[in-house]
Amino acid sequence: FYSCSSILDLLGCVQHLVSWIRTELISEYFLMSILDLSQWRPAHEPISLAALSVLNELLYLQKPLPFAGPLMGGVTSLL
Repeated sequence: FYSCSSILDLLGCVQHLVSWIRTELISEYFLMSILDLSQWRPAHEPISLAALSVLNELLYLQKPLPFAGPLMGGVTSLL
């Protein structure tokens, strides 16, 4: 079992990582995992918010992202 704080620390690191990673290196599994973690779960609100911050950082890059179809489908379901 991982503690909530460990997951939050990891998501904080991932948020910084995506600000400089080459977007072509981002996998579909990574995107789907971030989208899954972004889903609202009342018991894990901080994790959902941290994952949304990672997603926000990705979209803020204003660069073409791989797997645009699945990504936009996931974003649409979040809305």
